[in-house]
Amino acid sequence: QWLGTADINEAVRIIVQKGELAFTQEQRKKMFDAKKKKIVEFIHMNASDPNTGLPHPIQRIELAMEQVKVHVDPYQPADAQIEPIIKQLRVILPISMEKFKIRVLIPAKYSSTAYSPIKHKFSLQQENWKDDGSVEFVLEGPAGIKPDIFNLINKLTAGEAVIEELKK
Repeated sequence: QWLGTADINEAVRIIVQKGELAFTQEQRKKMFDAKKKKIVEFIHMNASDPNTGLPHPIQRIELAMEQVKVHVDPYQPADAQIEPIIKQLRVILPISMEKFKIRVLIPAKYSSTAYSPIKHKFSLQQENWKDDGSVEFVLEGPAGIKPDIFNLINKLTAGEAVIEELKK
């Protein structure tokens, strides 16, 4: 009765609500590594180098984090840590959180095979199927994934899609 009750269900409830979990060193390291990886991947996918417009390589982000001695808290959600970490990284790494917007026209001979994988991966706006079977849409995303999107569209359409960058 060291929890103030003999009822096992009540004891479990008290332990779950008020108890603290003790993790091993290995478990803490795994949690830390997973959290750090999630943060680095988010920055890689959503941020870019304003000088080139390209995403920073993962290794460059990790080295910059070491250089400015970024502290990743394994117990705090990754989303809550991203903004302060980006602020720290900006001291030595130019980071832009810009988005891009493109208009894509997929020719009729590729529209049935290319449209579905693109729509599955990205949120499309202003979709317009033309009478000739081609499809046009606007796609918006973080600047860091722009090269991947261009590569995917060109791969699915053998380079025949018309991609037009739209100004914000």
